[in-house]
Amino acid sequence: MLLFPYKLDVDVQRPPYATTLLALLCVVLYFVQNYSWFVYEKDLQNFCRYELQEPLVHVLDRGQCLDIFSSLDLSNDFSAEFDAIIEQNNFNEVDKQALLEQFKRMKSFVPDTAVEQWWIDPKHPELINMVTASFSHASIGHLFFNVVFFFAFAIAVEHVLGSLGFVAFFLFSSVVVGAVWSVGLFDIQTTMPALGLSGVVMSCIAFCAVIYPHKFTHMFYWVIILAGTFKIPMLVLALIYIAIDISGLVNPPPESNTAYLGHIAGASAGAAVAILVLVLRFLGGLFTRNKLKK
Repeated sequence: MLLFPYKLDVDVQRPPYATTLLALLCVVLYFVQNYSWFVYEKDLQNFCRYELQEPLVHVLDRGQCLDIFSSLDLSNDFSAEFDAIIEQNNFNEVDKQALLEQFKRMKSFVPDTAVEQWWIDPKHPELINMVTASFSHASIGHLFFNVVFFFAFAIAVEHVLGSLGFVAFFLFSSVVVGAVWSVGLFDIQTTMPALGLSGVVMSCIAFCAVIYPHKFTHMFYWVIILAGTFKIPMLVLALIYIAIDISGLVNPPPESNTAYLGHIAGASAGAAVAILVLVLRFLGGLFTRNKLKK
């Protein structure tokens, strides 16, 4: 089943330059990520073939070396993964110490992938990663649907804020999402390294819900052999998405990798900016009316 928004009923007066460029940047960086995985795997293979030292060189074959070092390197919990590998392979104390030393050597030979460099890691939060994480994606499907959702709503946000204003909105939303995700908001959700545009998408959705609550969003659906479109009020759609995220945060599905907390943080940021816009509009109109009376 497929169900996603593709357009908001807003008359846009100018081309969405910022929205288009930011979406294209996500696509370009996804291919950079894929290339970095190729380099990572090649360097790790060379390490296992030429650099692995005693006693592990006689204990591990090349396939085991690749599996063990990559799983250690990419694990969210190094200690737990390390202990599991020791137990699974029946390593003695000498092998255990050798594995730890060889892993440190491997890290000096094999550079991190672009994903590891760009995602937001709650254990080591960096301001720049709060932004780069929004441009990074885990798979082509992850990228595709995030960009589709992004275009559906970001164009309307850019229409209100202008291109430069929208870039500032994008950066602000990314930082809010990354900051809240990094602190885990008092452990409401167990956080691990995260990436993707969905937090910013939720920010755009909440912004549109506040500015255009009665506008309609066009939705596409595809169920087996049935496909078509329908319309739903923007405010209703936003409340549905937020309710899904709150439900997922309170009762997360098993094995879920969805950053519900990041989505809610993004929605809060977008709604806050939209309310600020409405307040400034009201104050601007009030000032203009008072000036005309004089």
